[in-house]
Amino acid sequence: MKQKVLITGGAGFIGSLLAVKFIRSGWDVVAYDALRTFVAPHERAPYTVQVERRLRRIRDAEAESNGRAQFQLIEGDICNAGLLERSMRDAKPDVVVHLAAISIADASKRYFDEALAINQTGTTNVLSAAHHAGVGRFVYASSSTAYGDFVHFPAREDHPTMPLEVYGASKLCGEVYVRTYHEMFGLDFVIVRPCSVYGPTDSNLRIVQRFVECGMQGRQIQLFDGGNQLLDFTWVEDAVEGFYLAATHSAAVNDTFNITSGTAHTLRELADIARKHFPDLEVVNRDSADPVRRPRRGALDVGKARRMLGYEPRTMLAEGFARYVEFCHEA
Repeated sequence: MKQKVLITGGAGFIGSLLAVKFIRSGWDVVAYDALRTFVAPHERAPYTVQVERRLRRIRDAEAESNGRAQFQLIEGDICNAGLLERSMRDAKPDVVVHLAAISIADASKRYFDEALAINQTGTTNVLSAAHHAGVGRFVYASSSTAYGDFVHFPAREDHPTMPLEVYGASKLCGEVYVRTYHEMFGLDFVIVRPCSVYGPTDSNLRIVQRFVECGMQGRQIQLFDGGNQLLDFTWVEDAVEGFYLAATHSAAVNDTFNITSGTAHTLRELADIARKHFPDLEVVNRDSADPVRRPRRGALDVGKARRMLGYEPRTMLAEGFARYVEFCHEA
């Protein structure tokens, strides 16, 4: 029997590639997306271009399926509970993957009230609509920022969760709501905690996108604290594979998984990789701490996803960065 997935944020950076993955696997896909960005107004111009690329990639996959899979885009906000309920009821998806959010910590600070509305109330709206529509599995995109400062390395899924800012807190609240809907209504769930996802069509100004754009535009990079901050940079296609396994693997149900590369690199290492592609890139080292307080992070342990789901990150940072630069040069 043909299956259907509804992806909130389905025209987004991760969601659009996940839609392609499902279509190529024979699933019908409904993307529910507000088609809105929360980067600063003067930096929004690339967003529309990247959305067009994402949707074209999805439509190409649909055409290549020769009728085996169908795609539908619904322009809608998850804060619009009525439209969301109707869309979910009409679509009757077997699985919901909830990616829609203000997905950047800095933007969540800038748009504090909207971050709470979208990341918390929006999440409960999606949960409610999924429950009423009889959805079989709910996959929730959380974040490594839910852990706050890492106290053991690599961080396993049982690491303490003490977020430091509204983004991590809102994502952790979403996890609580997801588990509550399971306890109250029996809605099966999977929680995914990604970290520092990067790659083609990113338009949210994550750190790797910033480094690539600085290199291409001849702008300098500033590293605070000597660039010693550690992040688990995750190639977007690896993240997509993890979300797909979370949505489809029988062993994933009612559990939580780190979906990352499983390896940490400093920002100084990232800058060194960038300079191999952009030899004239100016990197300014600041001994002072980053003026923006960010969680102290490192590698996440992906052993549980490996053992239970067969998840295997395949693209490490140097290769992924090179592929991202190649995409940007060709775009």
